[in-house]
Amino acid sequence: MEGLFSGMEPLPEKVSSGEVISHKALSAKEQSNKIFSGEVQTARRPASGELQGKSASAHKGVPGEFAFSEDLSRNAAIFCSDERFIDASITFLKNSLKLKKFDLIVTAGGPAFITADVPALMGNLKILKEEHDISTIVLISHEDCKYYCRKYVNTGRSEILKYQQKDLQNAKGKLLKLYPGIKLEIYFARIAGKQIIFEKQS
Repeated sequence: MEGLFSGMEPLPEKVSSGEVISHKALSAKEQSNKIFSGEVQTARRPASGELQGKSASAHKGVPGEFAFSEDLSRNAAIFCSDERFIDASITFLKNSLKLKKFDLIVTAGGPAFITADVPALMGNLKILKEEHDISTIVLISHEDCKYYCRKYVNTGRSEILKYQQKDLQNAKGKLLKLYPGIKLEIYFARIAGKQIIFEKQS
């Protein structure tokens, strides 16, 4: 999921008037002609400190909003990058499991990468475990996961659910072997009307 954009045509840039400026490359001769014909105007160099002031103003929060602390919770959570479940998952971790802070690995399919043994993501988890001395890991999978829908095309939800639950159990077993003594909990997030219910798996 690391963006490689070589060979792709740049996206157009929107401007305030609603017009679209094409990023089609011009030859050196074409650029020169446009400059000398007056079609292109050079931009004014920002005054000293002007850009810095705008940047600082744009990112200034209320006191304490962006507070930093060296304290480590030793907790980690792994769940899917599906935006429909992200807020609920974080709220669940904080309010229901009482985890005030935690490291995160958020990716399509969530814990599926553990069973699939994806090297880059397993490497990321190893770094967190070693550098932040992780002692607790929470794994969350969810209903209607598009990662699994694409993986098991033309498969009913009930069957996909079985694959997800099997992967959760396999992921749990694998992590317990990799990191003996770690506390590990697994949950499945179900859709219940307009609510999400987190069910603990054994």
